[in-house]
Amino acid sequence: MLSMQEPVSAEQEVAAHYRAFRNEFLAWAWKNFSAEAEDAKDVFQEALLVFYEQRQSGQLDDFSGNIKTYLFAIGKNLLLTRLRKSRIIGNHSERYAIHVQGQHTPDAQERMERDEDLSKVREHLDKLSPADKRVLELYYVERMDMAAIAEAMGYASANVAKKKKCIALKRLMEKVKGGLMMLML
Repeated sequence: MLSMQEPVSAEQEVAAHYRAFRNEFLAWAWKNFSAEAEDAKDVFQEALLVFYEQRQSGQLDDFSGNIKTYLFAIGKNLLLTRLRKSRIIGNHSERYAIHVQGQHTPDAQERMERDEDLSKVREHLDKLSPADKRVLELYYVERMDMAAIAEAMGYASANVAKKKKCIALKRLMEKVKGGLMMLML
């Protein structure tokens, strides 16, 4: 069964899971993806909707795993999808999204700030391990898909390449954020 105390309906079960795991998911999403609270709430609700639909369709009738782990995995995939979409719209920054959409011509100050930010990213990119740097270059510069990256890097699968890319990007973001914090001190 899906839970130890079987709620009367699937709706009640989803509501119980929402109450039980929501705050923990919000903290986890912030820690692992820097997801803002409102985005994390939306994603968790979407994850519960996916769970509910799967439950109603009978896809989870034989499910015997941990529901929290399952919901967090759905949420993780939804967060990663949002990050990919935001990368298409802009460079992970609302500050520059308007430029990508062509609705604004940056002034000299904005161009200098963007160049400075890019310079910081390049500086910290050079501080990554060769493998981390290469996987990011293959994905963001050479625009290779995960299967091609897996082959080029000698990884077992596209999923391994995706995981390595996510880890490398997280390390780069931590270095850039750390460097910015040092400048503020």
